Amino acid sequence: MAYAAWSMDQALLGMRVQDVIRCVDYATQREGVDRKRFHVIGKGDAGLWCLFAAALEDRISNLICVDSLVSYRALALSDRYLYGADVFVPDVLQYLDLPDVAAAIAPRPLTLIEPKDAMKKTVDSQHTEETYRWTRAAYQLAGTGKQFRIEYEGANLGSAEHYINLMQSIERR
Repeated sequence: MAYAAWSMDQALLGMRVQDVIRCVDYATQREGVDRKRFHVIGKGDAGLWCLFAAALEDRISNLICVDSLVSYRALALSDRYLYGADVFVPDVLQYLDLPDVAAAIAPRPLTLIEPKDAMKKTVDSQHTEETYRWTRAAYQLAGTGKQFRIEYEGANLGSAEHYINLMQSIERR
């Protein structure tokens, strides 16, 4: 599908981002939805879709990305990778990388949980902090430094209970 999209001068990732935004459209029109507290969780490749969607769509009030690619730079510097063509955007690094997209979400809450490298292995915290230094600075400049979090190796890290606790703790700030 990625190659078919490219033949139409499109990127499948962009189409998936549009899908996420259409889901936000649908969900926020439903009765009983608190449009000011619309939380999104994306896991794996869906974390990328949601990251871009949140940068474009301010109705996403809180984003949690789980097990998602740390940066396109990580792919470019690797001689092999386990990601499919569906995560690529032609020439993306000429314009931006994922930490730049994350910075565009500020001041809204963003949590990255165990970002992955080109081989889909968890990136060590020091490398992730360095990669997202610009993002952290953008959040600091917005006066919301505590709204950007990177988490590793916690008990129940991927559980629904952990996600709910994250969302509740962010609302208390």
